[in-house]
Amino acid sequence: MSDEVSPYKAIVLDLNGVLLSYGNAAFVSPLKLRHIKNIFDSPTWYEYECGRSSRKECYSTVASEFGLDVDTWTQTLDQLTEDDVKIYGMTTVLPKLYHLSHGRLVYHIKEIHTHHGPVVRIAPNELPSTDPQAWRDIFSHGKHKGLSPDIAFYNPYNDQPPSIISSSDDAHHELRKRLSGGFSEMAMRAQEGLIGGYVDLLMRRLRENSVDSSGRPQSVNMRD
Repeated sequence: MSDEVSPYKAIVLDLNGVLLSYGNAAFVSPLKLRHIKNIFDSPTWYEYECGRSSRKECYSTVASEFGLDVDTWTQTLDQLTEDDVKIYGMTTVLPKLYHLSHGRLVYHIKEIHTHHGPVVRIAPNELPSTDPQAWRDIFSHGKHKGLSPDIAFYNPYNDQPPSIISSSDDAHHELRKRLSGGFSEMAMRAQEGLIGGYVDLLMRRLRENSVDSSGRPQSVNMRD
């Protein structure tokens, strides 16, 4: 056996390209990844995600708060969406946050699944799966109990009280018991008129805004 010391410290078996994507392009930006994440975690970006400010207003405020040039921030975000920029997986949540803030996260995840298979990594601690068995494994009850909810995922801003989704198992069961009566068939039928009224209002507003002043069809911005 040779006494030569191997230069390799570890071997990573990246089955089906789940952990990392490989490419020739590198992520180059004057902003450090930590700086970018701080912007995504800021109240200003949160307001933008909620649709309470326009893109122009958000970018301008971000530039002012973090001492950036608007063009630099815009170019950084554009680069995060390029297909050749490979910083997915274990390394960062930035691509996920970007697509989430632009309302395209579900489409982004679908594209990754199409390319890499039923299990993909979109963040260091997030593994979406399209396998039906995953639902049973994660949310099962009884003897084979599923996983408890990750508070960091369901309540990332940590400034809201836990909901039925983000609460602990014990609190979840109690909340579910208290709310179940409101979702019975009798209760839903009693609210049919109210729900139907709002659906009709939504459709009426969509029809009103789906044409311009000359009567030609136009797209409806339901986000800003």
